[in-house]
Parts: sequence; structure tokens; C-alpha cells
Amino acid sequence: MRIEELTKAEEEVMTIRIEEAGLMKLRLLSTASSCAANSEASPVVPSLPVPVSLSAEVLKDSSTSPPLASAPSRKGSSSQAGPAPKQTEHLPVDPKRIVPAAQLESMFAPQAAVAATLPRPAWNESITPSAEMQEAAAETLPQLAFAQTANQTRSMSSEQESMLEELRDKLLGLSVTAKDDKLALPRFADQVHSKFLRKLGPPDKAPYLIFKVFEEMYCDAEATVSWRKILFFAFNEICRPLRKNPADVQAKFVRHAGWELLKAMTTARLSLDERKFLARFLRRQSASSDEASFIWRAAGTEQTETSKDWQQRLSKWEGAIMGNRMLVNKNV
Repeated sequence: MRIEELTKAEEEVMTIRIEEAGLMKLRLLSTASSCAANSEASPVVPSLPVPVSLSAEVLKDSSTSPPLASAPSRKGSSSQAGPAPKQTEHLPVDPKRIVPAAQLESMFAPQAAVAATLPRPAWNESITPSAEMQEAAAETLPQLAFAQTANQTRSMSSEQESMLEELRDKLLGLSVTAKDDKLALPRFADQVHSKFLRKLGPPDKAPYLIFKVFEEMYCDAEATVSWRKILFFAFNEICRPLRKNPADVQAKFVRHAGWELLKAMTTARLSLDERKFLARFLRRQSASSDEASFIWRAAGTEQTETSKDWQQRLSKWEGAIMGNRMLVNKNV
């Protein structure tokens, strides 16, 4: 009889422990459901069933515990788990706050993919440079072309190098023939136009290569006064046919390259008499006539914008020659 009472008491104690554990679990679930603001309404959690018999492991552990003689009787106790938790009312989710999956992918896409989706600026072909910009480009053109002469010389073909060497030989030959042959300079100028300007490259390169040879010879420290005059006369003869068609592309580049040659001439060490001779020849090339030099008339004899600009440049060069001033590295 004593053993049966003990067994019943132990069953009641274990039942109480299981009920208390179920109540604790219900409280935790109720707290978690009330904290979820955007979750769905949680259903009512039913009370845990009370087991009729204990497992073998629980009986084994309880058999080692001391007798519970003073344990109160739980015959009249209720097995209910307490009141069910109230359902929490949740606010509806705003659909505007939901970010679509496509937008999320674009947010984390590579930079190149995002840049590809940006609109491209439309180019307005009707926009044209102003007159000031065109004039500045026209002044800069000969400077840029002349500054690239060294690179062009290094990249020249063997045929171009041989032609430039032939040009030097013909120029040196003028120092002998020009004194006795009046047609030596016109023949040389014809060869420059018919051969060297055509075969040395396009119009925007050949004139600069040719007048670079003139510059090297004219500014040579060992050059004599008579030799510099022959070079200046040869340049004047090259400018002779330019006045017939001053708007021609070839004529424009020959003038540009010739202007660079004239500016380089201001760096040479010239006497006062030589400077006076150059300035006088520019305005009047012959004592028997009042005609200006072919250099002065290279942009035509009519009063056009091209001829005015060219003669204004020559006037600056004339002032620099007489004032012993250099025009190199100046935007003139």
C-alpha cells in the first residue's frame, strides 16, 4: 500500500512539472507573437496534453529521488493551461514600401550595366564654331604643324629623306648659279611646286618639311649675308604662283609654312643693313618698279579678308626685323 501511494504521488509531481513547462512555453509564444508587427495573425495555441504514464527514463530518474512524504495532494487540481492569449491586430503593409525584385537587381548591378541604361546626350550638328574660334584655329594651325616637324622627320620614309637631301643640294647649287643665271631661281621654284610639294606628302605636311630646310640653312651660324639673301629670294619665287589662286588649299598651307619661316628668320643674327634690305625688299622688290614682293602679294592683290590678314602679319614681321625683335613662340 505504501508503494502504490508513493507511485501515485510521483506521478502527480511529474504531471505538475509538465503543466508548468507548458504554461511557460505558452507565455513565450504569446510574447513573440505580440512583438511581430508585420506578421500574420497567429492562431490560438492549444494547451499541451497531460501524459497518462511517464516514460521509462523519467521513472528511472524519479526512482532515485528521496520519498515525497510531505508532498501535497493534487487530486482536486485542474489540468487547464490558463486563458488563451488574445490575437494581436496588425496594420496592413503599404504596397508602396515594397521594392520590386527588378529594382533590387538594378541597385546591385555592376556600374557598367547601370551606366548603359543612362540617356545619351544628343549631339546638335547645327552648332558651328564662332568666327573667333575659327580665326584662333587658323592661327594655331601652322604652329602645331611646325612643332610636329621633328616627329614627322623621324617617321619619314627613305624616299622622303632622299628628296629632302636633293632639295638641300639644289639650294646649295643656287649659291653658284644664281649669281650668273637669272632663271636659276624661277626654275628652282618651279621644281618645288611640280615635284617636292607633290611628292613629299599631303598639302598640310610637305610645305612645312620644305621650309624647315630653309630655316636650318638660314639660321646656321656659318651662313653668310649673300647666302641668306639667296634663300630669301628663293622663298620669294616660291610665293610667285600663290597670288593667282590664293584660296587654294595648297596655297594656304604654303603661306602658313612660309609665315613660320619668316618668324624663324627673326632669330638670326643680322646686321642693321641686312635688316633694312629685307624690309625694303618686302615692300618693293625692284628698283625699276613699285611692285611689292611676291611674298607680300602671296594672298592676292584684291582687298579680301585673307589678303588683309596676310599683309597685317607681314607688317608685324617688318616691324620685328627693323626693331631686332624675335617673333618665335608668339601667337602672331
